[in-house]
Amino acid sequence: MRFPLLLLITPIAVAACNGDSIGGPAAPTGPMMTANTVAAAPDVTTSPFLLEFDDFNPCTGLVEHFVFEGTRRIETFGAHTVVHISGTVTTSDGWVGTFNRQLVFQGDDATLRFFDMEVGPTAARQLFTGVIHVTVVNGQVVTEFQKGTLRCVGKPIA
Repeated sequence: MRFPLLLLITPIAVAACNGDSIGGPAAPTGPMMTANTVAAAPDVTTSPFLLEFDDFNPCTGLVEHFVFEGTRRIETFGAHTVVHISGTVTTSDGWVGTFNRQLVFQGDDATLRFFDMEVGPTAARQLFTGVIHVTVVNGQVVTEFQKGTLRCVGKPIA
């Protein structure tokens, strides 16, 4: 299922931020504004995103090939980095949908949020949502799956 796969993808997401640690890239050294004002504008980078893998479809019970294509936007401000990845999903058996990923890095903590929904040829929908928290405790990376579902929602058209 997708959660074990996410354990493999998470280091790739961290690497996509050019980070040396779970916390993502080093903080910029630019000046901050005075107290009670908004911090300086974030550093923003945008690039294409492509990810392919095989996974289980909870509506059909079969394994299908997923292709995620979209845009990765990385915003860094202070010691805080947010990676937002969104786009379209297609599968080898005709399912189509959209996805959103939000990866938030601050210090040794990361919160990874996942959402995608694909609609099949008979209008059934497979839905994947998840929240993963990753942190460093006593020098060890600790991963906690806070929420996660992979399910078939809605009813297919007869």
